[in-house]
Amino acid sequence: AKIPVARTITSFQHGKPFVTEEEEKSLGTQMFNLHRWYLRMAKDEGKMFGVKYRDHDFFRGEDDFWVYFQNLYHIYHRQALDASIITIWVLQETQRSRKHGWHHQIGFMSPLLVNQELINESYKETCENMYDSLTRQSYKSYIFIPYNFGYHWILLILSIETGNLIVFDSMRNPKSAIQHIIDPLNRVWKKFVKNNKGRGQWRPELNVNMDYPCARQQQGTDWCGYYVCDYLHIMTPCGKATDEETRMSQMGDECYSTDRINAVCEQLAGFILNEILDPRGEFYHDGHIYRGLPSTS
Repeated sequence: AKIPVARTITSFQHGKPFVTEEEEKSLGTQMFNLHRWYLRMAKDEGKMFGVKYRDHDFFRGEDDFWVYFQNLYHIYHRQALDASIITIWVLQETQRSRKHGWHHQIGFMSPLLVNQELINESYKETCENMYDSLTRQSYKSYIFIPYNFGYHWILLILSIETGNLIVFDSMRNPKSAIQHIIDPLNRVWKKFVKNNKGRGQWRPELNVNMDYPCARQQQGTDWCGYYVCDYLHIMTPCGKATDEETRMSQMGDECYSTDRINAVCEQLAGFILNEILDPRGEFYHDGHIYRGLPSTS
């Protein structure tokens, strides 16, 4: 009997196609167009593109960040997603929440500013960033925090009204595995409650809920980032009580199919093309194509 052989995924090579000609034919429209854009830019020695965001996205002032072409390559092979790619997805959700009038209920923290690496390197500064973000968004109902630790992505949802911290983890890690983010969040929350007395009946410590249903990650995959993107997309319309059960039912408890992961990739590619690379896009960067390393000055 014929034994199926797994497809070999080559490593990224600058200027080389992300996929074969045959594979390109099966790409969705947005993925196909983004791939063709990359090939044109790489031929012109482009190495990355910039993304510009405004203060109302993360309440951290106006800033930008860079996305290497290699991080796009990972999307085409459903490999682990970099923080810059997850941040792009978060910007998509911030835009969607404003367009549909949910921005007064939903807030976000940037995964570029809150992650395990930064907590380990700059604990005090990261706590200050989280506190400032929480304070500036204290009028909202929920703060969404896509969080990376040990090459794994989870989604934390902080309910400001109740002091609950809901954890969506496709790998079902125990609470002890994320204590390194719970402790600083509790520190920030305690300071927030102390400085906002009289504005609510907040408990001094967050109530961590690890039991909310969410899709399980397929063993042997690096799809946690795609799961978090989908969790964000499903849960963004928080505050609409009549729809909450419907949104939760979309989470399910099953592993996502390849088609569902591909749908995330296609949506991500479309947002990059329309809102970042197009000069008319909301997050377009004036110098969005960079041919060297980003400046450190």
